[in-house]
Amino acid sequence: MRNPTTPVTDGLYDYILAHTVRPHPVLAALRDETLKLPNAHWATTPDQVAFLQFLVRLLGARRIVEVGTFTGYATLGMALAQPEDGMIVTCDVASGWSEMGTHYWREAKLDRRIERRTGRADEILAELRDADGASSQDLIFLDGNKASYPVYIDLAADLLRPGGVLVADDIFWEGKVADPGQTGEQLAGIREFNERLASDARFDIAMIPVADGMTLARKK
Repeated sequence: MRNPTTPVTDGLYDYILAHTVRPHPVLAALRDETLKLPNAHWATTPDQVAFLQFLVRLLGARRIVEVGTFTGYATLGMALAQPEDGMIVTCDVASGWSEMGTHYWREAKLDRRIERRTGRADEILAELRDADGASSQDLIFLDGNKASYPVYIDLAADLLRPGGVLVADDIFWEGKVADPGQTGEQLAGIREFNERLASDARFDIAMIPVADGMTLARKK
């Protein structure tokens, strides 16, 4: 089948940013700080954050779980879009990078609405399910270790309310996901995640070519 997708040139990408991103000064400052890091490519892109903010507002998402904090840029972006009584639990296996974000969360006066947890995400998700009950979350954003993505499907099905959305980042893995000759633990996790969701009757799914690809799964 012919690919009908318009290639995103540098010029077109700049156009997208100029016409969709409405930068909050504190969020922009955290982005600038993140870009100074040698592993800045781990960060969620501004157009992705704008898309996540749109989803948060569309869902009226009061309860969000984020897997993979890094510097907390996407965390802050989603918190800015939440209702005033919103809460985000963001988790990562390492706490060092997310320390950067806490300063900006405080500056934006949103630190009390962001709970940072360190540890295995599957264990933290199970703890949330046990503490808050099933169907307690509105949105789950996956941007951590890709090899673990398949583990989160059943947990998300338990945690999300009907109509809640699971969002997974980097599901194209630089296009390698569609190349059988490419292998690796992270890539295998992404492929299994996408294949399992494609036949999972609990979710409506969509895959969109934003940044390195995002899979959206809406719990029925």
